[in-house]
Amino acid sequence: MNYESLRDNTVTPLLAKYGKSVVITRPCTSVGYTKTFDGGEGMYKWTDGEGNVTYTDPSAGFPVTITGVGIEKAYKASEIDGTVVHQSDTRILVEASLAPVMGDWITFNSTMYKIQNVNIICPGDVVIVYECQCRE
Repeated sequence: MNYESLRDNTVTPLLAKYGKSVVITRPCTSVGYTKTFDGGEGMYKWTDGEGNVTYTDPSAGFPVTITGVGIEKAYKASEIDGTVVHQSDTRILVEASLAPVMGDWITFNSTMYKIQNVNIICPGDVVIVYECQCRE
């Protein structure tokens, strides 16, 4: 089966037709960086997992916003355990081009939610859609 064709010719057009606008806001973060003091420079430095060094705190920048479309799909009562999935959580499916991550904020239907978890619907190596567990 051609999953790219399924995504591009079926899923994405259906999201565009029936979905609503979403805005994903990705806060700046220093997660993934190691902060150490550089005695030679006399200042702190942050090193990422690939060895790249910056002398500016990565969490001091501006958040990134990404716009697209998504649909809301309520959790079934049997999926709500009160620990991982709360009663007030909602599930929002967003188009593959958005690539949300846990910790992002998503604005949907005039409500802002924090993304608690992201499930990638990905048969093979083609992302079809992202399923976001969201909490107010």
